[in-house]
Amino acid sequence: MRASKQLNNSGFTLLEIIIVITLMMGLMVYALPNINTSVDYITKLNTLASTIKSAFDTAVLTGRSYRLVVELDSGDYWLEETPEKNFKISTDQTGLDLNIEQAKQKKEDFEIEFEEYVELAGNTFTDIESGDEIKPDSPVLKAKRKLIDPVWNVVTSIEWSKKSLGPELGISLVQAEHHGNPIKAGEEEEGTQAHIYISPTGYLEKAYIVIVPLDPEGFPEEDVEPFTVETFPYEGIARVTDGMKEMNFERD
Repeated sequence: MRASKQLNNSGFTLLEIIIVITLMMGLMVYALPNINTSVDYITKLNTLASTIKSAFDTAVLTGRSYRLVVELDSGDYWLEETPEKNFKISTDQTGLDLNIEQAKQKKEDFEIEFEEYVELAGNTFTDIESGDEIKPDSPVLKAKRKLIDPVWNVVTSIEWSKKSLGPELGISLVQAEHHGNPIKAGEEEEGTQAHIYISPTGYLEKAYIVIVPLDPEGFPEEDVEPFTVETFPYEGIARVTDGMKEMNFERD
């Protein structure tokens, strides 16, 4: 009786207190996934930024050329390397970056087409006096190495294992300096990649990666702003900012 009177004197009934506690617990349960998801966003975005910085440092220390490969459909990204220091950036006729298999096929097609220039240069013959083989001399043959795209290989060490932004985050678009236009998710064929090149001379290609939060079905969250990961060439770093950042490729 005393307890009931005290509750009544406080202005709240026992039923009202139970309802308030229930509502508070419900709000906590609803809020926790959002808090955890925000932590996941920050962790994955920071991992991408630190990977880019680490790749830049590795390129400078080892004297090798690298590129960060971003797969738009899956949100996966990894590192590839080539022994070539001076190379022509490889794209196909549509201006899209080639994956390893596409580049291999392009090289095979090039070798077949180049045979015509080998035949035009003449045949190899043997010097009568020295017995040495003398190969045909042609400016085109000498330039062959410069015309062939470099071979890229996936870096397979534990440090550089494939990482992913998914399933919480997805890549909306990527644009680097060598791209004529942004490469957008959903507008190209499945498995479309974008490359960001890293030179051993201490230059990280200027690039923007727009990343969007995804709903449980894998579609972009309409009411949530995207994130932009921007690279800074001479600093060799990447920074994450909220929202869709205006892209500027002018060099300082």
